[in-house]
Amino acid sequence: MVCKDYGEDQVKKNDDGNHPLPSNERIIVGFNQRDKTVDDVQKVTVSAIGQSIAEGEFDNVATLLMNLENAGIACNLITYNAAISAYEKAGGEQGMANALRLLNKMKHKQVEPDTITYSAVISACEKAGGQRGMINALNLLQQMKAVQVAPNIPSLIRQ
Repeated sequence: MVCKDYGEDQVKKNDDGNHPLPSNERIIVGFNQRDKTVDDVQKVTVSAIGQSIAEGEFDNVATLLMNLENAGIACNLITYNAAISAYEKAGGEQGMANALRLLNKMKHKQVEPDTITYSAVISACEKAGGQRGMINALNLLQQMKAVQVAPNIPSLIRQ
């Protein structure tokens, strides 16, 4: 799904200033005017996250999530998973830190992580590498066992 629900006048430009960053601001306005549903906003946000990943604009993911929060719209499992996947793809220590932060936030908001969530965070830890990445990945596998979320084959192979 391509995010077509934003206009250039309502979005930030990427670093080179040539094209707009994906946004969810316009659909949130529609939601506030009662023209759009929470599902509509979530779908556009997930699509905008996907576009941000494709364009390498990983910092935009935080803006998209902040827009939801500012509008009083709670992230759902799919939105969290898309954002965590973006951070996993960004890689490095910062990608791992962001993925772990979002995992903790979703637990705090009582959104139950699933196998996809844990696999993406484990992958972020793997990409960060080093002892810290390995320790975090192993801790996540233990958490999965404790909350009875079954790891999938890629989760186990990464270790």
